[in-house]
Amino acid sequence: MIVLAGSTVQVRSSSNVFNSAGTGKLINQGNQFLDKRDYEKARQYYAAAIAQDPTAWGPYINRAVVFIDQQKWNLALQDLNSVIRLKPGHLVAALLRGDVNQHLGNYSRALDDYDKLASITASQLPLTCAWALNSRAWVRATCPDASFRNGKQAVADAKTACTSMSWRDSNCVDTLAAAYAETGDFESAIRYEQQAIRQGTKTS
Repeated sequence: MIVLAGSTVQVRSSSNVFNSAGTGKLINQGNQFLDKRDYEKARQYYAAAIAQDPTAWGPYINRAVVFIDQQKWNLALQDLNSVIRLKPGHLVAALLRGDVNQHLGNYSRALDDYDKLASITASQLPLTCAWALNSRAWVRATCPDASFRNGKQAVADAKTACTSMSWRDSNCVDTLAAAYAETGDFESAIRYEQQAIRQGTKTS
């Protein structure tokens, strides 16, 4: 399970994400509405940017964020696939695609993305690796399809994610609680869930 606010993954002006100043302007206008959570107007600007510059990956990922917020999972998946086609190795797009596939029940595809991301050297990209491990742990701990669950691996992944985040991320601690519950260690599950609640209260 990954928790990424729209503003976290928004694409700002950069020559790497669009091919003309006009496209960049449309993206920035869309970003302003995304910041205001006016998703429909943001979507319109991103769609205009895509129509103007269909080979630029920037507006696709931002429109995917809009679709995720609107829970339009299939549309989000299409845009994220476009990002990865146009920008192979885009890590945030792969993380988001894994999360969308979880919502769609495509657990094997979600795990494929998380496995690839988790193989990244943690010392080089610790945050990306932690997100991927946390997401993989969540699937292994909570998946409705029991064939994908693996409590022991979930605990190991969640612990590594927590350590990478210096035990300050309540989402990772919450995942660890779920992982322990899957193993049947409910004492540890309760302890870490209480910790997650305390941390979440401090940051809310």
